[in-house]
Amino acid sequence: MPLAGLIVGLVAYHTGTETEADERGLVRHLEEFPRPPECLLDLVTTADLTTGPDGEEVDPEQRSTEILRRYSPRMRCTAPCPGLLPIF
Repeated sequence: MPLAGLIVGLVAYHTGTETEADERGLVRHLEEFPRPPECLLDLVTTADLTTGPDGEEVDPEQRSTEILRRYSPRMRCTAPCPGLLPIF
């Protein structure tokens, strides 16, 4: 996989996006992007869940709470849904 495709795939598939795409009926659009190897997705998701918006290190529970606060309560991503964000 070329480097550009790998980077695009990592962004497209990180931190529960497959579940979110399914919830929103967007799986076919997500599948337009190359799915990177699981080991790299795990690294990006771990980095996403342990780094705050200002680059500071946070624990995953803090990060999940911060993400949920940014969304309206009516958005699907804030409803309990296995696979979107870890529940602590």
